Amino acid sequence: DTQSQFDQILGLLPWSKHHPTLLALFLLGTTRLGHALGSGNAGLFAYVLVQAVFTAAVIGYSQWIMRRLCAPVWLRALSLALCAFAPVYCDNIAVILKDVPYSYAMLLMLCEMVRQRFLEKESDGFGAGFVLRMTLSAFLMLRMRPNGAMVWIPICAALFLGTRGRKRRAAIAAVAALPLLLGAGFDAGFDARFHPQAASLGEALSLPFQQTARCLLAYPDDVTESELRAVSAVLDVENGVPNYDPRLADPVKDTSSPDLSGRLGPYMQAWLSMGMRHPGVYLDAWLN
Repeated sequence: DTQSQFDQILGLLPWSKHHPTLLALFLLGTTRLGHALGSGNAGLFAYVLVQAVFTAAVIGYSQWIMRRLCAPVWLRALSLALCAFAPVYCDNIAVILKDVPYSYAMLLMLCEMVRQRFLEKESDGFGAGFVLRMTLSAFLMLRMRPNGAMVWIPICAALFLGTRGRKRRAAIAAVAALPLLLGAGFDAGFDARFHPQAASLGEALSLPFQQTARCLLAYPDDVTESELRAVSAVLDVENGVPNYDPRLADPVKDTSSPDLSGRLGPYMQAWLSMGMRHPGVYLDAWLN
């Protein structure tokens, strides 16, 4: 993915929404900075530096939350050591990949939810800091991965339904609306400037695709002809589904039809009916 975005920046490929446009724009800015300084490595260093500062700030915020929760010192030290020495943390911070800002934006969101649930008084309401941090986390999540909406929308719904008071609900509504408005504004500006190729709708359907593939593999004999026909019109059941990987959506997602017009409705009906019979399979695919 990152190589494709560099090719777009260098003019080797046309601009495309197949990959996160926010990440592409940031890469373009740091690359131009490196050229201005006479070193491409300086541009890459600038990108990694900004990313490292953001991730360190989020990790520090999580440590502050744990301290406020009176977590034992050994637990805080262990979690900090994990971030400092475990490759999945310390190595990823220096990787140019959409999953890094996405993951730490989600961690920021989780920290803020824990803070509001256990540390803030309900009578105090939601402050501007809450709205700012939640908006930042949602904006990054939705810009880096469109399927982040499948995490964000249920969270906003749960927060809204579980919140009492007009002012607190207004803050939740702002948290839900602001990332969408900012994202729409960003997309409009990016489209006007770079005229990127449209992304396939399949990019936002990676989770349903994973759930469908897992269900087909787990219960191949419990699929009706109409369901199989609807799924086959969208996914390559013979070549893509057998390559299902719970850790990576690409083997299945990349076999999806680029034209979903007239096919998406029947597919979603099949997806829903299969999920109602095997909700545990869908849950496992989501958690993995």
